[in-house]
Amino acid sequence: MKGKYITKTCLKLSVFFFILMTYLFSTSFAKVAFALNGADVAIYNDSRTGTYLYDYGVWPDGVTAIKNMLTTAGRTYEEISDSDLNYSTQDFSSLYKVILFPGGYAYWYNKFIAKAGKERIRNFVKNGGGYFGICAGAYFAVDRVEWGGVTYDDETGYDLDLFPGTGVGELRKIADYYAGKWVMYTFNFENENSILSSYKTVPYSEDIIYLGGPYFKTDKGSESKVTVLATFADDGQPGIVAFQYGSGKAVLFGPHPEIEEDSDRDGVTLDGEDEMNDNGSDWELVGHILNWLETPIISHTLTPPSKITVPRGRTLGPFTVEETNNGSSFYNFYVQPYITKPDKTTVNFSKILTGIDGGKTRTHSHYLSIPTRSELGTFTYGVKLTDTSGNLFDNDSFDFTVVSGSSTVKRKNYRKLKGLINSTGAQVEKTNGYILINVPEKERGEE
Repeated sequence: MKGKYITKTCLKLSVFFFILMTYLFSTSFAKVAFALNGADVAIYNDSRTGTYLYDYGVWPDGVTAIKNMLTTAGRTYEEISDSDLNYSTQDFSSLYKVILFPGGYAYWYNKFIAKAGKERIRNFVKNGGGYFGICAGAYFAVDRVEWGGVTYDDETGYDLDLFPGTGVGELRKIADYYAGKWVMYTFNFENENSILSSYKTVPYSEDIIYLGGPYFKTDKGSESKVTVLATFADDGQPGIVAFQYGSGKAVLFGPHPEIEEDSDRDGVTLDGEDEMNDNGSDWELVGHILNWLETPIISHTLTPPSKITVPRGRTLGPFTVEETNNGSSFYNFYVQPYITKPDKTTVNFSKILTGIDGGKTRTHSHYLSIPTRSELGTFTYGVKLTDTSGNLFDNDSFDFTVVSGSSTVKRKNYRKLKGLINSTGAQVEKTNGYILINVPEKERGEE
C-alpha cells in the first residue's frame, strides 16, 4: 500500500514537472530578446527549427539576397526576430533607420508578432523611421488582404495597418503561386515624383521577378496620401507604392527586387533562373528607395555658438537652426525649445506650430539671455520637433556653461538684448527668467 502511494505520488510529481518544464522551455524560447547593436537596416527574420512556410514565415533565400544587396550598397544590417519586436526594451528609433520585412508567408508574421510588436513597428515609423516591405512584407503592412476572393483584416490578424488600403492577390494570371513558378514581369514607372527623380526619367520599365505579391488598392479618400511608383504592365494596377506614416515613410513592393537573374552576387539560385533575364539589376532602384526612406521629412540642424561659456546676465549666441523640407509638399510641425539645468530639471519654452514648403530650406539665428540669478554649471539647450499628431521625430541639443559675471557686463548685455528684441521679424519667448530670441533669415529655395 505504501509503495503504491509512493509510486502514484512520484508519477503525479513527474507529470507536473514535465508539464512545468515544457511550459518554461517553450515560453523561454518564445520570449527571448537579445541585446541589439543597431545598424542602418533591421531585417526581420522569424526563422526557427522546422520548415519554411510550415513552421515560420520568412523566405530564407530572400534574406540571403537582401543581405548581399545591402552589403553591396554599403549599408549595415542587423537581423531582428519576432521576440525582439515583442519584448525588447531598447529604442528601435535610436538603433535603425529602416525596418525591412522580406518576402515569405505573412500568416506567420501575424502569428508570431504580438500587438506589442506591431505597436513598436508603428511607433518606429511614426517617429521618423522607414518601413520597406517586399511581397509578404507588403501584405503584412496593409489594412486588409484579399486573397483568392477572401478578405482578411484586423479580425484575422492583419492589423499592422500602415497602408491605407488593400493588398490584393494572388495574381494567378501572372504566376501560379501554389505551383511555385517564378516569372519575370514588367513594371512601368510612368508618374513623375520626388522619390525617384534622381534615378531615371519617366517613363521607363523594370523587369522584376515575381511570385504571389500584391497589387495595392488605396482606400477612397486616401489617394492623395499614396504615391504609385510603378504599375503592373498588363492592367496598370499599382505594384510598388510609397507613402508617409506619421513622421516616417514606407515603400511596399509586390515583386522581389532583391533577386538578381543576371548575376550570382545575390547568393541565390532559383528554379528556371537560367532562362530569365531582368535586363539589368534592380539593386540601384532599391538604393534610391532606401535613400528616400532614410531621409527625414524635415531635416533639422542645430549649430552651437562659437563660444559655449556665458556669464550670468549675458546672452548666449548666435546659434543657428536650419530646417529643410525634403518632401514635395507643405509640411506642418511643432518646435519645442527647452533648457535642461545642472540639477536636471527642464525649462520648456512655448511649443510653436510652424510649417515649410516642399523643397525649401530656412535658417534662424537664435539668442538666449541668461538670468542674472541663474545657477552656475553645465546646461543643455535643445529643440524637439514633433508632427501635428505629437510624434517626436527630432531632438537636437548642445551643452553650454554658465559662469559668474560683472555688473558692467550686464549693462552692455541689456543694450544688446534690447537691440535684438527690436530687430525686424524677431520672435521673443520668455520663461523662468530666460529670454529666447529668434531672428529669422531669408528662406532659400524660392524662385
